[in-house]
Amino acid sequence: MEVTERDEAGHVFRIRIKPSTIGQVVFDANIEDNSSRASLLSFITKVFLPAGYPRSVSPDYLRYQILNAAQAFCSSLASLLSSRATLEGYGVGNASASSTNALLLTVLQDISNRLTTIIAAFFFGSSLFPEAKTYRFLADLLNDAAIVIDTLSPLLASLYDAHVPTFVAVIPFLPPTVPLRVYTLCFSASMRALCGIAAGGSKTAITMHFATPLEGTGDVGDLNAKDSSKETVLALLGMLIGTITVPYLTTPWSTYTVLFIMISKPATCMLGLDGIQVQIWLH
Repeated sequence: MEVTERDEAGHVFRIRIKPSTIGQVVFDANIEDNSSRASLLSFITKVFLPAGYPRSVSPDYLRYQILNAAQAFCSSLASLLSSRATLEGYGVGNASASSTNALLLTVLQDISNRLTTIIAAFFFGSSLFPEAKTYRFLADLLNDAAIVIDTLSPLLASLYDAHVPTFVAVIPFLPPTVPLRVYTLCFSASMRALCGIAAGGSKTAITMHFATPLEGTGDVGDLNAKDSSKETVLALLGMLIGTITVPYLTTPWSTYTVLFIMISKPATCMLGLDGIQVQIWLH
């Protein structure tokens, strides 16, 4: 008797059972033995790569994931710097600050984020899929801009309080009694909302591209699940390393220098992905 099985990528392997030795299973030579499957590399591959890799994905999948992983790791480090500045905006470390004001500021940020999401989805929703390359790059620019704005918000607020521009009094929607930090944090929340819309729509197109291997078909659901696993691990590593480095970044110049380095690395990675994203529509 002969049993033929296929993996998720459509690759055929055979399990032959001889009549005289029922229960004894003989695998073909192209099947890995149990020892290799138990290795650490095999375990990592199963956890973070889609089933049937590399036959279940397009040829450019691995290169994209390496660059995207470097970008996500650097962004998680930079986000810690912006989070510290955001907490300062909430009043952490200020004896005159109140929890009510911090709560109201959080509500304003959430309102800005949600309104921007609704408006952006209305105007740009239909163009996200066909323009995946443009919006994928735009999403990274918006995310980097939001991180920079959050990190610079304490400096901008101090300059604003020391030298209030004269034209502020004539702007009806910018009351001079409201701190500039409120506007900067709400603006960065809107930038992150735009990033979420652009990244979400373009990611769908990119995932569908990766799920079209040279032979057979891929699994979009499995690709999304494994991408989420990789993003979670990278975020954890970024936070762990960030907790070690951030306490040493106490001066503004050291903070802004490291922030510039963390932002420049993702930008360089995205430039390397230009040819890959073009292939989405040339495939």
